[in-house]
Amino acid sequence: MSRRPRRAPHQHVKLQGSPENIQVVVRIRPLSDAECPGSTTHPLVGPSLIVNAAENTVNGMMFDRVLTPQDGQQAAFHAVRPAVESWLEGYNGCVLAYGHTGSGKTHTMLGPEGGKKNLDGVIPQIATYALERIANEERDFRELHGELNAAVDGHAAATTERRNGGRQAAAGCTSQMRLVATYVELYNDELRDLLTDAKSQGVSIVGAAAETLAIRERSPNDVFVEGATECVIRSVDDLMCVVAVAAQRRATGRTNMNAHSSRSHAILGLHMQ
Repeated sequence: MSRRPRRAPHQHVKLQGSPENIQVVVRIRPLSDAECPGSTTHPLVGPSLIVNAAENTVNGMMFDRVLTPQDGQQAAFHAVRPAVESWLEGYNGCVLAYGHTGSGKTHTMLGPEGGKKNLDGVIPQIATYALERIANEERDFRELHGELNAAVDGHAAATTERRNGGRQAAAGCTSQMRLVATYVELYNDELRDLLTDAKSQGVSIVGAAAETLAIRERSPNDVFVEGATECVIRSVDDLMCVVAVAAQRRATGRTNMNAHSSRSHAILGLHMQ
């Protein structure tokens, strides 16, 4: 997630509720029938976790937050919301889902069956939140625009020429905020664009994709993938269409635990422009 900062560059923004800019949240899913019944997890009150890995073996761990099997998708979004808020204020943010095959990464990030059943995954919730923010800011802009025109028209001391000129200047101001998505994968140490077929699926594309991708840096705090297809996101449905297109192109491998588990790293970028 990237966006140019609104605050002065020297101001340091920290995630809410933590003195650090990196937080670790562990989410516990229910054990499956195929898993060892002797391995259990018992979340305690607060960020502590005890794991009984074997007989007479107890490991205690501390995290910024522990989500239990009873915590729903809204709780998962709430856990990453500080990073989303910082992103909307103009700072880069990253939500990294890490875990072994079958640990629930896709369920957490996209929702049941990769977002096909509903849109309660973390990524759809982030998009919904961002699009609502864009709509609110555009509404505020229109209200300010109307007040500016009213002020220009009501200025008794202004000449007709100046008044018309002021109206034209006000009318020329437009809100240009938009949400853009990129989706790449890191596979065998190479970057691959997963959205080269997005245009054929009716997704609005910004510019043209390149044959090769490269990681570039516009400034110390602005890293991007040069050449990646950029898709305009106007709704959550647009985003899920992008996810579906990317899923078709992803390099996947079959394992014993999850037939659709990928051996690559998928990177979805949301950029506020």
